[in-house]
Amino acid sequence: MPPPLLNSTVMKEIAKERSCTAAQVALAWNMERGAVVIPKSKHERYIEENLGSLNCQLLEQDYPRIEELGKQWLTRMNNPGDGWGVHLFKGLDDSE
Repeated sequence: MPPPLLNSTVMKEIAKERSCTAAQVALAWNMERGAVVIPKSKHERYIEENLGSLNCQLLEQDYPRIEELGKQWLTRMNNPGDGWGVHLFKGLDDSE
């Protein structure tokens, strides 16, 4: 079982190197690669942190490090279906 993405050593290292949080790194990475990112929070602190991802400047060498996380674990980092009792990714390559 992989560690939670935001607790990953790689994400924490990149965050420290870029003066961001791990959450900001994850959001910035997804936005840079053109993914639709819909962060959610009702807590002002986290809303502000999410907005700060717009100022988190990743470097070219950060991308392969982040991408390697998915290859290492061969799993989805977020599968809300487990908590809902629904098989959201049934039939896809890494589902069970």
